[in-house]
Parts: sequence; C-alpha cells; structure tokens
Amino acid sequence: DLLLKHFDNDLLDVWSDKRIEGSEHWEDEIHKALNTANCGILILSANFFNSKFIQDIELQKLLKNQYEKNTYLVPVLAEHCNIDKYSWINKKEVLPKGFKAIENIKSKNHNKEAVKIVKRVDKILEPIPENSKSNHTASSYNYPDDISVNNFPTSNDDFFGREKYFEILDKAWEEEQVNIISFIAFGGIGKTSLIDNWLKKMKEIRYKGAKNIFMWSFYSQGSEEDRQVTATAFLLEACKFFKMKKIPKTPYAQGIELADIISKQRALIILDGLEPLQSSLEDIGEIKDNGLQSLLKRLSRQNKGLVVITSRIKLASIDNQYEELEHLEDYEGAELLKSFELNGRENELKKISNDFDGHALALKLLGSYIRVVLNKNINRINEIESLTDDQSKSSKHATRMLNSYKKYLQREGRIELDILKLLGFFDRAISFDVIDVIKNKPLIENINGKLIDINEIDWKYAINNLKELHLISNNYKVLDTHPLVREYFAKYIEKNYSDSYRKGHNRLYKYYEQLPTNEFPNTIKEMEPLFYAIYHACKACLYIDAYNLYALRIQRGQRGSVFYLTYTLCAISEEIKILSNYFKRPFCEFFDNVPFEIKSMSIGTLIHNFMNLGKFSYSLELIEIEEGIGFVNNDYKLQSAMNKNDVYLYIGDFKRSFQVLDSLLALSNNLDEHGLEGTFLSFYAYNNFLMGNFKLANEYFEKAEASYIKGHLKVGIRLEYLSSIMAIQYIKYLMYKNESLDILMNRIESSFIDCKRSGYMLDIGIHYIILGKLKLQKNEVKSDVLSIYDKGIRYIYKSNHLPYLMESLIARSDA
Repeated sequence: DLLLKHFDNDLLDVWSDKRIEGSEHWEDEIHKALNTANCGILILSANFFNSKFIQDIELQKLLKNQYEKNTYLVPVLAEHCNIDKYSWINKKEVLPKGFKAIENIKSKNHNKEAVKIVKRVDKILEPIPENSKSNHTASSYNYPDDISVNNFPTSNDDFFGREKYFEILDKAWEEEQVNIISFIAFGGIGKTSLIDNWLKKMKEIRYKGAKNIFMWSFYSQGSEEDRQVTATAFLLEACKFFKMKKIPKTPYAQGIELADIISKQRALIILDGLEPLQSSLEDIGEIKDNGLQSLLKRLSRQNKGLVVITSRIKLASIDNQYEELEHLEDYEGAELLKSFELNGRENELKKISNDFDGHALALKLLGSYIRVVLNKNINRINEIESLTDDQSKSSKHATRMLNSYKKYLQREGRIELDILKLLGFFDRAISFDVIDVIKNKPLIENINGKLIDINEIDWKYAINNLKELHLISNNYKVLDTHPLVREYFAKYIEKNYSDSYRKGHNRLYKYYEQLPTNEFPNTIKEMEPLFYAIYHACKACLYIDAYNLYALRIQRGQRGSVFYLTYTLCAISEEIKILSNYFKRPFCEFFDNVPFEIKSMSIGTLIHNFMNLGKFSYSLELIEIEEGIGFVNNDYKLQSAMNKNDVYLYIGDFKRSFQVLDSLLALSNNLDEHGLEGTFLSFYAYNNFLMGNFKLANEYFEKAEASYIKGHLKVGIRLEYLSSIMAIQYIKYLMYKNESLDILMNRIESSFIDCKRSGYMLDIGIHYIILGKLKLQKNEVKSDVLSIYDKGIRYIYKSNHLPYLMESLIARSDA
C-alpha cells in the first residue's frame, strides 16, 4: 500500500494483486502480469517465503524471465527474515540500503524509503531518448526468440579482471568476421566464469541481436582429458531446440543438418569444457565425436552467428580464433580476495595471489576458507595444507585447498563432507532425485551414515554452506560442482573406502538399469540410462554384468552379434565410450580383473571402430596391445586377424595384411556357426585377389560361399543374403573375371532384399554401390546410374564408416 501511492500511474502500468477484484480468472491475470512485466518488486517477508504459490509459480517465472527477457527484480526487505539461504537474492540489490527492514525504520521515514524504491524503479525503466540510441543500447535489439541454458553452470560471484577478453568476445560477435572462437586454459583458471559473466553483460543489451542462444557444458571432464565422452545428448537437444523437423538417426547426419540450420541465423552457441571430446594422444586436439566434428567444421566455414568454445586443449583441424586464457594478474587476484572481506593490506593480498599462481578457482576456495575457517585473518594462512610433490602442475593449488577443506570438515564432523563424497560417485551434474538413491538407506559405511535420517532443514543448511564455501554451484535444479572438486572426492573415496565405493556404484548401476521403460530401447536417448548403468557397473567391478547389459540390451544379441547400436543406429562413438569403461587409461591399460573374453571383445571392436572413423594410428596401437594379451580361442584369433587385415589394407600395407591371414588359415576349419569361417575365407580370397593370386582367390571365394550357405541353413537365414563385406569383395573379383552381368545382377538384387530388411546402413550403402557399378557396366542411363551411387554414398555417410566412404566416393568419381 505504501509503495502503490507513490507510483506515477500515468508513467508506469503498475500491477498488484489488488487489481484482481475477485475475478474467476484470477490465475490467468497473474500469469499475464508475470509474462509482460519489465520489472518485479519482491516484498520480502515471512509470508513471501512461506507462500507455496509465490515460491513455486510467481517467483520461478520472474527468475526465468530475469535471465531470458532481462526482467528487472527489485527485492524490498519489509520485515526481518532469514534470506541468507536463498542464493538468488543478491544482498547488494536489496532495499532499503544497509540491509535494514522497513519494520525497523521509524514510521515517519517510511514515505522517504518508499520514494527511494520508486526512484530506483523509475531509473531502471526510464525510456531512452530516440536521439541518444546507438548500436549498443538495449532498445536497438529484439530479445532472442529462445534461450536454452541446459546444464551450463552459472555463478553469482563477483568477477575480477578479464576485461580484455570481454572486448575480444564483443568484437567477434559484432564484426561477424569470426565464426568460432575458443578460450584455452587449464582447469580452474576461469574459462566458464568468463563466458558466464560476458553473457550477463550481453543480457543487459538484449544479447545484441542474437536470434537464438544455445548453451551446453560437457561435464565429464576433471583434469583427465582422455576420458571418453560423446556429443550425442548435445546434438539431440540442439536438434530439438533449433526445431529440426525430422531428426536424422546418426550423429554425423545430425551435425551436418544442424550446421545448415544454425549457419543461416544470428545464433550464439556456447560449448563449455570441450576437452573430453578432443583427442589427447597423437592427433591432439582433434574432435573425437564425428557428429560434433561435422557440425563445427561446417560452422567454421559459414556462420552468421558465433560459436564460443572453452577447453584445455587447442582445437585441431577446425578454423577458429584461438585465445589462451591467462592466470589472474596479482592485482586482479587481490581484488578477488578483497571480495571475501579479508583483513589484509593490498600488497599482502597481491603476494598471496602470486603464491597461488593467480589460479582463479584456488583463490576463490582460499578466500572463502580464510573468511569462514580462519575468521578473515590472512596471517593464519600458514595453517592451510602445503603443496605436495604428487600434485599436477595445473591443479596443484586447487588440490591444496581441497585437502584443507577436507581436513577442516573432518575435524568438525560436518555433514558437508559426506555430501561432497556423494558427488564423487558421478562424472556429471546430478539431480537431487538421483542423489537420494545413494543418500538414503541402506547404509553405505563411511558414505551416507550421517545423511540417512537428515531432516530437510539441516540438508538445505548444509547445501547452502557448501555454496558459501564455493565447493558446489548455485544451481538449485541439480547438485553440481567444479570438475576438479568432483574428481578430487572421487579419488578420495575410491582410495580410502574402496568397499563402500563399489557398493555405492553397485546401487547406482541397479537404479539406472531399471529406468528404461523398454527392455530393448530403440533410440540413443532411451538408452542413456543403460550407458550410465554400464559406467557405474564397471566402477563397482561388475564387468560381466556391464558386458551382458551392453551385449543383450544395447546391441541386442548374444556376444553383441546383432550390433544394433553400431549398425542400425550407427553410434560408433557411443560404443567407444561404453568400452572405455573397462580401461584405467583409454586405451592403454585395462582395469584389474576384467575377464579375458571382455578384453578380447573390447580391443577387437575398438580396432574396427577406430578404423571406421579413420583413426588408423589408434587401431595400430590397439593391435599391439591385443597381441600382448594372447588368445586361447580360435574365434578371437580369427576375428583379430580380420580386424588387423582391414587396418593394414587401408594403410596400404598389403604384404603385412596377407601375412596376418595366411598365418591363421589352418584355423578356419575349426570354427562354429557364428559366421566367422565364411567371412574369414572371403577375406583370405580377397587378399589373394589383390596380390594377383587369382587361382587361390577363386578357390577360397567358392569355399567362403559354401560356408555361408551351410551356416545360414543352420540358423534359418535366407541363402541369398551375403555379408556386405563378402559381397563387395566377391563381386569385385567376379567383375574382374568378366562374369556375366546378368548373373551378377541377380546375385546382388536377391541379396538386396534381405539387406534392406536388416536396416544396416553400411550394408545397404555398399549394395547400392555394387548395383551402380553393374548398371554402369550395362551402359544404363547416366543419370540413373549416378543417382544409385548417390544413394549408396548417403547411406555410407550415415553409417560412420570412413574407409568405405572413401572407396565409394572414388567409385562414383570413376563412374
């Protein structure tokens, strides 16, 4: 009532619930007001915080609009109440100044305070004169059509330094000469904070004309760049956000089509923490996920908007403006420490910043530690843990501070330490529902004992304390922390409470295993819980359970023989990620106790997958590891030989390829009905053909076909269906021999019937290429022949098999 009488209703349209007047449609009126408001005044009181409607409906809408539509919020403290636990409230913005409640101000001064509040609102909403408008005023731009924050971490902290990087980003956006800009630095230097604060500046000017803004953070990072992550979730979410009418099945095709949509509009794409998707081995910096690679390569060539990337590794093979993010200068670090209200002189704070190498995360953790634990006394800094020799150069100061926090929380017996232990079970931000799976009964010794019966007030209080200490983020939807913090506590519980570590992961494995509604999920999105289940099963050392889940429910066949994930969905990167769970360090060393069968399967599959992605050097390294394992089963020996043969053929080492198969020929007579005999014999025949041994080639192609017929009769498969690999090899040979074109055409067309029914994109593509070659030989209409080649190439593109794609493009060029 006090405020309403001071507003000028001719200047502003002021809405309060007094305007409802008993209308039947009162809820609609409130939603209309929330949607159209440029400014909201929040009257903070006990009633405000206790009202479920205000907290769950009105406030959430205003907070969303504050981010997406630049709606201004003015908090007014009407009566004394505890606002410390609400992270969305910036105390500096609360009126009256001095953090004094209206009820504690003498009544004769109430009007004076009300006028101050009204003036604040008037200033916020003051119209800008037409003649003063420039390219850099908010009124010059429309709001973006849509903003997707997804899992991008945000911070309410003050930000220090980095102004030169703001200028670089502004220039890249405004001048439209740069398509991709990347900021490179070690973990904890402040890459994410930089982008977050630049976006806040952009928001003040309605994001400077951005039509759409899409933000994504790849959370599985920590300090280890060789962790296996895919871009599948990102690509699917981006396809929906940019309203793609029909989302392609494969990541590669998704990346291509996304690039075509994004490049034609002023879109701002933020990709945070890209290093898990980059190679840290021989081809360092290369994007490992071919869907994301296809997207970025296209956007680097043509893009009306801007892609902003943060990573620890410089991008390779993608044109981008590269900026190396420096550590904080001493004066910037001192300013950061001052924000924690520490008792220290300028030169002392500068020295501390220098001693911590200007590492932004470490200084933030240090500032909150001195403020809370050391009572703001910087002279007690010697009580903080010392550096140790085993700490990596990039994260040594952050690790030092985490050691200090761990000891402090242990000493005080604080439940905050147990919450941090929970975060160590995950490689990503996690919802509170999933946290409950491991927080609640039954007991996991040394992990959840203090948390099982915790009441909601104590839980929220502990969460708020961790936010104040900068050990977890301010995100109220998920429980999240900096990757360095998450990784630190993962290693801590694994080392000190190994049994409990496995029990916790076992519980999460069982939880995720049961989540899909279908026993055999049909899409990558539906499979996601099973991917998490495999991750947690391997962490619990349940390697056989994880393998069975992969083989039976994801690949849909005993021993993975159907290959649904890789042949139907063409998700090679996803399979590589799954198999990486068996390795301590991908792809060098297996975890202890991984069964021999799984080692053999994993390496053989990875050799094949990396070859299909064109990563031949990886395949050759894995061949060496495979040779060191030793085989006891003929199936594995022959499968290994065929994988090696493929790699050697595609790098042009024909002699070595032939030697591999020749040395194992005798084993081909002792194989079971899994189809390996026919496949191996066709490989052997094809190698003889390439080496000019036509007589042997003919003999073994005939043996291979006889083996296929015998094997297919056993399992009830149509005789006409050839393996796509055998088909392309055999028909090449028969064409070379000038076999009757009609006979060849009948073979390929009958084989095609079952091939299309299988749905395997690679097989279908290869059959189209063979059909094109035969029609070319028959001198059919040029346009018809080339369209058949084009169909085949499209299928092979989608299948993610690079060697076959190269071969098919050459075949079309020849045609």
